Amino acid sequence: MDSPSKTESYLFSTLKRLGFTPEFLELDSDLDPLVERVNRSPQVHFVFNLLEELSGEAKFDFHAISYLESKGIVFSGNGPRALIVTRDKFLSKMIVREMGICVPSGKVIRRKVELKKISFPFPWFLKLNMEDASFGISQFNRVNTISEAEEVFDQLRSLSTVGIIVEEFIEGADLSFSVIGNEKPQVFPARELKFPNSKWVAGENVKFKSSLRKKEGIRSVSSKWKSQKEELQAKKKVQDIYTGLKMRGYGRLDFRRSKEGKLYFLEAN
Repeated sequence: MDSPSKTESYLFSTLKRLGFTPEFLELDSDLDPLVERVNRSPQVHFVFNLLEELSGEAKFDFHAISYLESKGIVFSGNGPRALIVTRDKFLSKMIVREMGICVPSGKVIRRKVELKKISFPFPWFLKLNMEDASFGISQFNRVNTISEAEEVFDQLRSLSTVGIIVEEFIEGADLSFSVIGNEKPQVFPARELKFPNSKWVAGENVKFKSSLRKKEGIRSVSSKWKSQKEELQAKKKVQDIYTGLKMRGYGRLDFRRSKEGKLYFLEAN
């Protein structure tokens, strides 16, 4: 079939140029195409996992990887355990907190009435717990009152039925660390999003609309540190989280750095 996106197109053309015979395999509602292909010739030696969802749900992507793992087929990226854990943002935060690493105070709610029972102070930030690609996230998810929180809750609930995270908003900067490797992962230097206007956050529009970033002057820059020791300590935390969540292959870990310089883990991708 034709490549549905630039990523697949670049990968396909590169593999052909290197002398391999790649195939595209599209999964929609079930694993039947994958099962059929694995069980016929020529033998499948390696699978580049670019799957975003299965049966219209991102949370089902691990099923394909579980099948490949059960058949002993090597694949790129994370295994099923890491995919399950990191898909649940709140669960991954609780694991990281038990490791002694800071996470924002927060809880998962399903009913709007639960907002009034939250005790940590404003500002809050609301987002869907089991969605990815910053789905449903914008600068308006930051709230300062119960009425604002109720409005954002309704908007998020109209998008999905999953639980909604309500957490303290950490004033500061958005940082992301890319990681590659398995037993000895390599942590790359942090990237920081620079917002000339403090109203913006690293939401769906900011991440995927280059025209918006250009218009608003939003840039991704190398993060600066007070000292080399501080940077090394931050990278050690990233490495610990990556291995603690059983991640492998590659990933990206997102943080907020407070104005005091403290790192708060947000999520792993």
